[in-house]
Amino acid sequence: MPTALHEEPITEPDWVAAGRAWGHAAVDWAYRFEPYAVDAIESIFGRLGVAAGTELFDMACGSGFAAARAERLGATVAGSHFDRQLIGSIDKSQNSPNEYSSQL
Repeated sequence: MPTALHEEPITEPDWVAAGRAWGHAAVDWAYRFEPYAVDAIESIFGRLGVAAGTELFDMACGSGFAAARAERLGATVAGSHFDRQLIGSIDKSQNSPNEYSSQL
């Protein structure tokens, strides 16, 4: 039912279209802005006790930045993101056993 703030009926999101729209700048955004989250990521992982033996699934993992921090702490990680370009930007040069996938 429409409200005064939203005149159109709310529909299900089109994640394929969202991924395509986001994809053109996603990698640039990830490399420029994700590093600003280091303090928050380290604080959260510290409070959660992320370490060897931790299994972590990062939904909407972006470039895998937070998952990589968890991996450095010894966690086994997996991630999923809707944008193939971001998934493709994950640094796999470390021969990591961790897995990442895209929904598109």
